[in-house]
Amino acid sequence: MWIYIFLFLLQLGDLVQIQLIGQMSLSEIVFMLWFVFNVLTGKQAVLLRDGNIRKLTMLYGWLFFFQLISEIMVGNEFSNAAKGLAVTVLSYVKFTCLWSVVRKDGRLLIFLFLFTALARLFNMELEDEGVDVADILKGTAYVFFKFKVAPLIGMLLVVMSLLKKNVKMSLAFIVVGGICIVLGARSTGLMIFLTGAIVYAIEHMRHMSRQKVIVWSAAGAILCYGVFVMYVTAVLNGSIISGNSSEQIAKLKEPYNPVNVLLAGRKESASSLAAISDRPLTGFGAWAPDPGYKYHMIIAESHEEEFNIARMGTNVIPSHSVILGSGVNNGIFAMFAMTLILWFFIKNGTRALYKGNEYNYLIVFCVMQLAWNGLFSPVGHFRGFFPIYFCCCLYAYERYVLLKKLKCNVS
Repeated sequence: MWIYIFLFLLQLGDLVQIQLIGQMSLSEIVFMLWFVFNVLTGKQAVLLRDGNIRKLTMLYGWLFFFQLISEIMVGNEFSNAAKGLAVTVLSYVKFTCLWSVVRKDGRLLIFLFLFTALARLFNMELEDEGVDVADILKGTAYVFFKFKVAPLIGMLLVVMSLLKKNVKMSLAFIVVGGICIVLGARSTGLMIFLTGAIVYAIEHMRHMSRQKVIVWSAAGAILCYGVFVMYVTAVLNGSIISGNSSEQIAKLKEPYNPVNVLLAGRKESASSLAAISDRPLTGFGAWAPDPGYKYHMIIAESHEEEFNIARMGTNVIPSHSVILGSGVNNGIFAMFAMTLILWFFIKNGTRALYKGNEYNYLIVFCVMQLAWNGLFSPVGHFRGFFPIYFCCCLYAYERYVLLKKLKCNVS
């Protein structure tokens, strides 16, 4: 029982921020102490000799090494360099600590997701956003809905899928995902929608003939695109005004191209790629200032807007991607190491998918989160939610391998 209470308090501890090597949460400090006295030198030290953990330790080690060399070569400020290195260290520490308890009891994954969702609930202060709950349906509070409500709903659906193992949750994921998209949370809604659609396909198409799979897949794709066209048309004619959809979609030259709509508002990718091409080997260092506002101007040009220094919140080189951000900060070798870490969990997570697996919704949801946020979310996710997704993917994979071995031994 103590471990459930401890995990809950750890998730709440994320809400308490302390100025230490940048901004650290109270739970991250506890994780550091836990790692030093229990995982590194305590009774859990054997964990670090596990095959998968050894591979990950090596990958994290290479990432840290490339970061350190980069920060030294570019002569970055110590405080900024320390913050960049701390992201990697805290990600590894948090993952290994959580894995030391989750690997023994898969039920902890349910509580880990539930406690994370509850922590988000405790952090929902409408006054901070200056919004009214009723405004959500009018589309004027999309920031609140997109970053707080929609992710919370997704996590609660995953928890329900683990608790109600005999209930088919695919339809719930698909419907809720569609609603989130309409209300302005396009990326989160899409991940929830695809979680339901992919698990449904796994459960019903695995033993179909190839011809039937192609026919049903084509029909599903046509249906989805038809709904997408209806959505875009409704946004353009003003029937749907949620979030910033109308503003972004109206600016698109090809609004009926799904890729263009998904990438709308993610113009930092262009500036990140430009920054990586300018300094591919060393990067610019963590939280490095934008020289002459060059990369902010690239974003303004991609938005077809006039560059305005007064509207800038920071002069740091813009990068809204875990993977590309590592390249901007520390060069292509660090970016490659980061990609390998994410790929390790995505690959092993997808391997664990099979018909009848009670963890299918959890696996697909986590893999979608890692893939999407790895490409389009700030580097802080690497130390924030990613270690939780890492644990889920690795647990599902090791459970799959164990069941496969047991089946072979029985046969």
